[in-house]
Amino acid sequence: GALPAPQALRQAGRRPTLAMLMKRWFQAAVISRVLFLVDRIELAKQAKETFDNYLRDWLVPARKIIDNGYNMTLSGLELIKPETVEYPEPEEILASVAAKEERILELIQEMRDLLERGNEK
Repeated sequence: GALPAPQALRQAGRRPTLAMLMKRWFQAAVISRVLFLVDRIELAKQAKETFDNYLRDWLVPARKIIDNGYNMTLSGLELIKPETVEYPEPEEILASVAAKEERILELIQEMRDLLERGNEK
């Protein structure tokens, strides 16, 4: 039968909320795929309609997926731009760590000197 009004409203809000969350999770690379299961055909139709509405700009023709070697990542399908991060060369990183370590040792020595002078008084 029909759901009581408050429960019907809760049911109606789940799919859009889930669709929005999934889109955000895909964008943030938290998830890479989703399996959506339902126990009734009507729910499957409603879910498909909701997801089509929220993810319309992410629909990709099958030919593009095939031509892309079945790479279905968002960046592979050019739905988002891949993030490019540039890191310093390993030698630069090691030099930076060594310089910081040297400064730490200098500070430790300064603290020891202060403690010794404080104990002499």
